[in-house]
Amino acid sequence: MLRLNRFFDLYVTTFQAYKSLCSLNLYFKPRNLLNHIEYVFGDYDFKGKRVLDVGGGAGLLRFWSLPNGASSSAVLLEPELEGCTLGIISSIQINAHALRVEDKFVHLRTTIQDYLASHSGITAFDFIVYANSVNHINEHTVENFFLEPIFRNFHIDHFRQLAKITTVTNTRLFLTDYSCYNFFDNLPPTNLLEPAIEWIKHLSPSDWMQVLEEVSFSNFVMKWFSPNSPSWISPFVSNKIVNYLTFSFFSLSFSYLG
Repeated sequence: MLRLNRFFDLYVTTFQAYKSLCSLNLYFKPRNLLNHIEYVFGDYDFKGKRVLDVGGGAGLLRFWSLPNGASSSAVLLEPELEGCTLGIISSIQINAHALRVEDKFVHLRTTIQDYLASHSGITAFDFIVYANSVNHINEHTVENFFLEPIFRNFHIDHFRQLAKITTVTNTRLFLTDYSCYNFFDNLPPTNLLEPAIEWIKHLSPSDWMQVLEEVSFSNFVMKWFSPNSPSWISPFVSNKIVNYLTFSFFSLSFSYLG
């Protein structure tokens, strides 16, 4: 009974944390957020881990990781903040204050490229997250990925530099984003589920796997799922064909073994 009570207390505490994030409009519903977190991170333990959130947007995953034990977190934003809502910097600061985590993270307004150039070999991270950002580190090279080797090599070199800020004990890299392949890509009607996505500015998960395997990332786990959806939808959209007809949204994780 004591063990059951502890489990129930932990569940209530965790669910309250999800409710707090949703109350700040960082996600739609707590149960949807729970489903999203499980698909991205699985059962990985964040306790005491150093987390780097690349292109963290409104800071959702960063804010989630801190109450779940992460020791520190840095968000790196593109200098133009392309694709981000106006005022997102101030919103992040307001939300950090509301969640009482101002002293537990570092928020940097710089690109991942500039960060790597200045921090290579200085700071090491246990978990590195590219949440809907990996295709936008350099959209030009993504669009021309298959035209010339130089465009593909840009991304190989990028992850080689990233490897220099990994820990010596099995850093885990997490990627989420939209694939370039979607049923509506070359058709007149717009995908009503994701009308704003420019599919040509994305690569498929298999493309990213090939790039990362060249840089000694391995032990990959790949999942298809939908962003901001209830758990009952997951069994349907986790099917590759169904996802191709709907969201084309994937989650990838890798270990860096050096």
